[in-house]
Amino acid sequence: MIGYSVVNTKGQVTIPASVRRKAKVKPRDKVMVIGGDEGLLIKPVANILSLRGSVKATRPMDIDKMEKAFQNYLGTRKQDPKR
Repeated sequence: MIGYSVVNTKGQVTIPASVRRKAKVKPRDKVMVIGGDEGLLIKPVANILSLRGSVKATRPMDIDKMEKAFQNYLGTRKQDPKR
């Protein structure tokens, strides 16, 4: 799917509605912007809170630190060339 947008003076772009629907990106969702030799890739970032209860913690953890660590992990994963 292809959508077109313009970068405004603040460096912001609007993701076309058809692309947002297909990517299931809603207002206030976080996205990751990855720059490469061939251009930019914008991907939704999973919300760490959606995984609540899937792992049993042995000690209390700071949720903000966990979310940042998870986002860093997603940013370092090798990209699947099929996507």
